[in-house]
Amino acid sequence: MGYSFNPIGKEKLEMLELMNYIDENITNGINLSWAAKKAGMSESTFSRRFLAMNGISFKQYTTEKKIQHAITLLESTNKKTIDIALESGFDSVSGFYDAFKRNTGTTPSKFCESEI
Repeated sequence: MGYSFNPIGKEKLEMLELMNYIDENITNGINLSWAAKKAGMSESTFSRRFLAMNGISFKQYTTEKKIQHAITLLESTNKKTIDIALESGFDSVSGFYDAFKRNTGTTPSKFCESEI
C-alpha cells in the first residue's frame, strides 16, 4: 500500500489563511467587502467560493465566530450586554440579540442564567 500525497491547492491555502485571520480579528469589523478585496475577488465570486469550500456562507461564518466570542465574554465577565455586543463585533444590541437567539436558541440573558 503506497502513500499518496494530496497537496492543498494555492486557492484553498489562501482561503484557510484568510479564515485564520478572520478568526483572530473577528471583533475588528471584518465584512464581506474587506474579505473579498483581501482575496482579490469580487464579492459574488468570493461568496460562492467561500460557500463551496466551507459549506456555510461568509455571513453565517462570521456571525458564528462573533457569537462564540460573545459566549466567552458572557461566561467570563460581568460586562453589560451592550458592551459584549460591541466588543464581539456587532453593530447594535438588537442585531446581537437576534443573531444570538438564532444561533443558540436562547437570549444572552437566559444563557447567563443557565450558566449559573
